[in-house]
This record gives sequence, structure tokens and C-alpha cells, in this order.
Amino acid sequence: MGRLTLFGYHGDSTDLSDLSLNDSPDFDLTKQYQYQDDFFTKHASSASGGASGDSSDSFPSRQFALIEFEKPITCQNHALIIGSKLDTDIHANMCRIAFHGRIMQVMTDPAYATSVLPKVKVFKVKVREGQVERVMDEYTVIGKNMFKKETNLATFTNLKVKLSTGQDGVIEGGFGQSGKVKVRIPGKLFCFVLLSFFLIYLCLNY
Repeated sequence: MGRLTLFGYHGDSTDLSDLSLNDSPDFDLTKQYQYQDDFFTKHASSASGGASGDSSDSFPSRQFALIEFEKPITCQNHALIIGSKLDTDIHANMCRIAFHGRIMQVMTDPAYATSVLPKVKVFKVKVREGQVERVMDEYTVIGKNMFKKETNLATFTNLKVKLSTGQDGVIEGGFGQSGKVKVRIPGKLFCFVLLSFFLIYLCLNY
């Protein structure tokens, strides 16, 4: 038995997209990888509008699995492996192969949890949603319902937000004492936005 953690690479795919299972590149500990709840397939991504539900650009160019076994096993680095669903009925008319891939890095240090895993940069995406309460001017809006009043807004200062109009903004800091924030729009608000309220989004990568 073991524990499985899935993550994907979403950066510049020019150095990864042409790789096949016949290639044996080393795992790059300098890159950042996004946590995944499941494996993504191009078929499922196309049906749902992308791995994150918005576009095919969010589909990872490379996917990885960290497998932590309860007991050490013998394996060879860069070897091809196949995972099977052993609990599947052998008489069922279905494929028992769960996944296949190539071993990118073998961990031999018994203390790998503290010596190796901290070097693997895997982050999760958190999304906060709120509304624009007030338009201060063509470059500034006040957002509400994104944070609680006790939230330390200094943690979120200078982080980018996405408006439902497609425009980008930056949190300049808090506004008042109720968790509201002041958001600056470097590209200037659209004219029709000045007459309406709309959602703003904040994505945190860590």
C-alpha cells in the first residue's frame, strides 16, 4: 500500500511537450508544479472545457505522481512502470491498467520526507470571490465579501485579481475595518463598468 500525490507542470511547455516515455529526463526540482486531485486526460479536458474548466491552456504539459510506499521496494530509476487496478473483477470486460509512466526520481534516503520532499515545489490554487462595492475613479475600485474583517490584509497586498470583465487589478490594501480592499486597475476601467457592479476574483498560488 502507499500514498499517491498528483501534480502537473503548467509553465513553458517547450522543454516538456515533445517528451515521450522513451525519454528519461531528470525531474526538475527548480520548477513549480500545480497540485491535482486526479489525472487529466485530453478527452476529458476537451469535454469539460479544460483541466480547470476554462480553456485548453490550463491542461498540464506534463503530469507527475509521487508514490510513497509503506515499505521500501526495489526499482530502477527511469524504468517504465504500469499500475493496475487489482481490486477490479477479473471477469469484467474492462481495462485494469490504472496508469503508466516512467520513474523520474528514486528516493533512497529513509528521511526523504524532510530531505527530499521539501524541495518538490507543489502548490495549490485557492480562489476567493467578491463584488465591487464602489468605483472610486477610473483606476480604483473597492471590493467587498472577499475577506473577513479579522483577516490580515497585508498578506494579500500587491496580489493580482481578475475582474469578470477580463481586466486585471492589484490589491493595494485594506479599506476600512470590515475586510474590504482597495483594488487598482492599471489599464483603466472600461466605460460601461463605471455604471455597474461585477465580480472580482483573487487567485493565490502557494
